[in-house]
Amino acid sequence: MVPLHVRISLRGELDDAVREELEGFVDRPLPGGQLLCGTVPDHAALLGVLQRLHLAGLVVEDVEHLHHVELEAGQAVARIQVGGSVADYLSEEFATAVCTESTRTTIEVRVPDQTAFFAVMSRLEALALQVLEVHCRLEVVPHAT
Repeated sequence: MVPLHVRISLRGELDDAVREELEGFVDRPLPGGQLLCGTVPDHAALLGVLQRLHLAGLVVEDVEHLHHVELEAGQAVARIQVGGSVADYLSEEFATAVCTESTRTTIEVRVPDQTAFFAVMSRLEALALQVLEVHCRLEVVPHAT
């Protein structure tokens, strides 16, 4: 059984009781709704989460399965959303990246350092793509003095 990392866009207000039931999910407000990110053990558990949200009177607008790239020590993953359905094109541009798409395309690419991260961002700019969202946490290693 492989856990599923998901992002769920909701319309409506997530109350505290439902928030507590969704242990392990992080929520963030959006205009008119909420964005939930978390991990479930399998598809049955995801269905249970979606049903609970429905019973709470929330409208599920989007469910996105976030694929995770296997990392080597000292690496990070940049998750970047760009406008449009361009996953096929980006898969060719970034051969080791995982690309998914709905009305947006999400690219996940390994970035060993800030230089690599900014190289990816520069390449997306050169491709004239609208960057909608960027998530990247790079491990900061202090320089020896």
